[in-house]
Amino acid sequence: MVSKKNKLNSFPRRQRKTSNEPSIKGNIVLIFSLIFLVLFFITFTLMKASFFQKTDDLINSYFSTSSNIFLTKSCLFLAFIFDPLSVIVVSLIIFLFLFFAKFKKDSLFFLGASLFGGALIFLFKELFQRVRPENLYESGFSFPSGHVTSSIVLFCCLVYFSFKYARKNYPYIITAFALFFIFIIAFSRIYLGVHWISDVIGGLFLGGFVVLFSIYLFELRGIFNGHS
Repeated sequence: MVSKKNKLNSFPRRQRKTSNEPSIKGNIVLIFSLIFLVLFFITFTLMKASFFQKTDDLINSYFSTSSNIFLTKSCLFLAFIFDPLSVIVVSLIIFLFLFFAKFKKDSLFFLGASLFGGALIFLFKELFQRVRPENLYESGFSFPSGHVTSSIVLFCCLVYFSFKYARKNYPYIITAFALFFIFIIAFSRIYLGVHWISDVIGGLFLGGFVVLFSIYLFELRGIFNGHS
């Protein structure tokens, strides 16, 4: 006669879900990150098909004929502060602060997202080689906007940390400030005439992809769980 204990042991045991298995939340974040990437390539495809040409030309010509000294200097200041290389330096400082404050996993996530964003900016600019509008301030390739992409990565990571650690209404205040700065940085690139508006749209989508995909890899997939 089979004992009750042996009967129970004869049934297959349900395997426990390990921390590295993608959760439902992780799959949702991954799907949204891929949506942003698809939108980025759709923007590029429409740009190559001259879908944005009239809008690009109209907005560029409007701002080229209307200028304000204070606004121009403010936009040039933002261009210097949020240059992709400057953002990488700031990101390294934040990385070191987080690392030595014993937030090692967060520091690696932040550094990874920043470097990933910077690498994609360089790759796509060299790959697509879109010519900038004629301007007095910057040269090099135009699509996507590196300033917009890197500022989205920076501010959205800070917003993510605020929701992860801050209490009360602070995350919403930080989110409001982040959205404000992202908007004025995007506006400044168009106002100075160094980018077409389609470059800015592409930068928004690319930045969204970088942040969400980095959250998926570093946080939800737990790539550095062993070092946290």
